[in-house]
Amino acid sequence: MKKLICYCLALSLLSSNMLVAQERQATHSTYYEQRVSHFRSLPAKKKCVIFLGDSITDGAEWGELFSPKKVLNRGISGDTSAGVLDRLDEVIRHQPKKIFLLIGINDIARGASVEAICHNIFTILEHIQEGSPETQIYVQSILPVNDRFTKFPGVMKRASLIPLVNQVLEENAAQRRYTYIDLHSRMTDGSGRLREEFTNDGLHLLRPAYEHWAEAIRTYL
Repeated sequence: MKKLICYCLALSLLSSNMLVAQERQATHSTYYEQRVSHFRSLPAKKKCVIFLGDSITDGAEWGELFSPKKVLNRGISGDTSAGVLDRLDEVIRHQPKKIFLLIGINDIARGASVEAICHNIFTILEHIQEGSPETQIYVQSILPVNDRFTKFPGVMKRASLIPLVNQVLEENAAQRRYTYIDLHSRMTDGSGRLREEFTNDGLHLLRPAYEHWAEAIRTYL
């Protein structure tokens, strides 16, 4: 594991895997374009709290879970770390008080390496820190999945990468000036899978999971 961490810390050297991860997101889904177009049309809300990520974030009504706080949902179903980079200007324009980032499971499903995923996540953080230096950043671990469900074989086949990405994110928190939140261990059953009462497809979350998640991070808001 230590060798893996050391290897991942050399992320400034762009490998071919990193370039592939970026190229895969050269074109975006119609849903991505619809959501980004909508986000850009809305007025900036200074000092808000932003939840940023993919479908796992997109699926929650964060504003209602944390009412009356000023909360924006910037999750887009199907998004990747490269997709977040492509729309980060829309997030930074709000100069948010806090950002809660959760991204990476779609990168894993599409074949990206641990190094590529972490490189993109660290680049996201650098852009936020440069463009909105007062923003507090919370990087949430990639959540577990449950391979007893068969709907997402691509994710399940590469699920062993999830704890590897999470380890790199945890180990780099102090150096890169963000708070790491371990949601993974809070969501697992005794075998390391996403708890069955939290999902109906092995990947996405049901109401009890979002309530559990909200309670886990409430003190950070």
